Amino acid sequence: MIAVYTLDGTELKLNYGSAFTINWVSTVFNDSDEFLGSKSFPVDLADCPSNNKALNMGIRLENRSARVDTPVMVRIFGIHWKKCALSFTIGTNGYSAFLKIDNGTFGNLIKNTQLPDIFTNRTTLGAFQSFKTIKLSYSVGDTLTYLANSCAAPGKYPAYFFPLYNKTMFGGSSVDSPAYDSSLQTVNPWQSGVGFLPDEVTSPEQHFYTPFFTLHYVVKQVLSFLGYTPAGDFFADPLMQDKVIFNTGFIDHAAMFAPAGLELSLAKHLPALTLTEFFTKLRTSFKLAIYFDADTQTCTMNYGKNTITSRERVDISGYVEASTPIKSTPPAGYELINPVDDGDSLYKNFQYDKSYFIGDVSKVAPVAIDAFIGTTFARILANPLSAGVNYRIPRVDQVGNAYTDLANGSDAWNQTGFGKNAFNFRILTYRGMQEDSAGELYPYGTSDELNSLGADDHAYGLSCWLGGAKGLLAVYNFDWYTFFLRTELVELTAHLPMRLLQRVTPLGLIEFVTPTRAIIPAMMNDMTFEANKLTQKIQAKITAYPIYSQNDLALPALSQFKPSEEINPGGIYVRIAPVVPNESSTYADLGHGLPRIPLDLYADITLQFFSDEAGTIPREVSNLLIHLHTDHYYFHDNLWSSNGYYITASGSEFVIGNDQLHDPFDQIYHRFSSGGYWKHFYSLSINPVLLAGLDYKLCIPNGNRDPYSDPAY
Repeated sequence: MIAVYTLDGTELKLNYGSAFTINWVSTVFNDSDEFLGSKSFPVDLADCPSNNKALNMGIRLENRSARVDTPVMVRIFGIHWKKCALSFTIGTNGYSAFLKIDNGTFGNLIKNTQLPDIFTNRTTLGAFQSFKTIKLSYSVGDTLTYLANSCAAPGKYPAYFFPLYNKTMFGGSSVDSPAYDSSLQTVNPWQSGVGFLPDEVTSPEQHFYTPFFTLHYVVKQVLSFLGYTPAGDFFADPLMQDKVIFNTGFIDHAAMFAPAGLELSLAKHLPALTLTEFFTKLRTSFKLAIYFDADTQTCTMNYGKNTITSRERVDISGYVEASTPIKSTPPAGYELINPVDDGDSLYKNFQYDKSYFIGDVSKVAPVAIDAFIGTTFARILANPLSAGVNYRIPRVDQVGNAYTDLANGSDAWNQTGFGKNAFNFRILTYRGMQEDSAGELYPYGTSDELNSLGADDHAYGLSCWLGGAKGLLAVYNFDWYTFFLRTELVELTAHLPMRLLQRVTPLGLIEFVTPTRAIIPAMMNDMTFEANKLTQKIQAKITAYPIYSQNDLALPALSQFKPSEEINPGGIYVRIAPVVPNESSTYADLGHGLPRIPLDLYADITLQFFSDEAGTIPREVSNLLIHLHTDHYYFHDNLWSSNGYYITASGSEFVIGNDQLHDPFDQIYHRFSSGGYWKHFYSLSINPVLLAGLDYKLCIPNGNRDPYSDPAY
């Protein structure tokens, strides 16, 4: 029999004819849903003195105590099985109760709690009161020691500081403070021989710092908050040790090098997503089997690919009555979607693979899976502190969260709260100290497997991007999804002794024999069971996914992963097209067989953006800074003069009106005067400094053309 006891040993009495039926589920197979929790079916508890006392007199207190789950223990045939949480409602027949088991015990908590919230202190009414902080150092010298030690040891410290480029970190508003340097585009600025700019460096108030917290550290802090101990493959995986969480929050030099040391609040530097979303993204991105065992208070995170190849199985062959395939429509394939951070405009400016396909998707629409962790782009940039030196760092184009009064008046200023400017959950890898183009060491963070100079390095075994031979899909997901496409859902009828039930878990494999005597391992999807008093066995309906021999199956066509790092490494091509909206009605006759020209011709300049050099694929840009030149040729004296100015363009086509041209010959493209005839020519500046800042390849597909002499342009 299945019996439920309170923690003090009182057995809860059932109404006559009632029995506990338990549905025990795996969290492995619901990719983008909320965590499914194991539970019992509702059962009637008797309205009796012992139950009333055990449940805090719930009936006499008008059901108020039913708002709080009661911790209980489940025994099967007198043997302890699980700690659970019991919920109940009250009706005319007494208590209608059900059990929440394992993952189900904290479903509401992780559903409603935001990740940053667990790192704040709150009043009894739930209002925000103050931040929980972690102390990384206790003096300025201690801070410098922490920075030096952490930089040299990826994955060993809770937080890392490495350069990240963000030209819109303060947003679109100007900063009122005279200390603000509007040209600053790098957080955690690093300079050879100086490091992270300690106090003796000139103008320290112009430098800002962003901590990137280690993924493992944050996950363990969350589990500690929930009351669980971490275990499993995920925490032992060496490829995961150096992963950090992307952050847009930054502090100033004074906070970074405070005399009392460096103290940080995680709430200010983590994305605002619920704990359910947090665990769902972890599970989907790395195809984890996440199991919260309420009995041992252990959270186990194992890789699905390791589970399906495991040799450890619970053999239930002698206790299986039958197996029947469940008629369902299995997926033909999956579309795994590369996540986007909507606040980062680089996703609009750069080309990248937006999704990947696994399976045969030629005839049937694939199942979309989009609960993945995103990442950043990485580029080689000029070091703003060392002239002529290039280094490769992550880059975003996103309004940050500034926790400094120096940002007062900017879009980023976040004076009292946290998470004002939302950012998505993205991960990076901190690779440690590596060389820049001058051979000097600097802290190197990245999103791919490339080294600090942008070359493939076979020592790097994992990219944070989905695609590529070393991407998340190839390393963690591919084996799992191909298994899932090749299997089917079957239902087993079994009568299990208690000793076998104790060994079965949603994290492991079971093994059974088919009617053809084939031995088949399988992953449990769920088990619905109750006790059979007559046989002292568990009557169970088990649904499972068999792991068939792959040699006997016709495999679906599987897509090859292209590396996400092929994200148009240069590639914004610009065509200049002068357009003439207004002409003078009077034409000049130059004589000598020359063509007649208008005395005055006013020009708009249209910039058209493309992804290919041939100018066939339109390209969207956002706030793209362009240096436009005008050259003036005066025919009478054969003289040239030049002028230039900057334009900020957006869209696939941008028109510079004739009233916006800022040169000595404003608005006029051609003019004839008593002194002679002159013309404008327009071109884009290929400025190395500008290129280093923008990282765009600016080209003019057909060169500089004269629309009057060559109307085809």
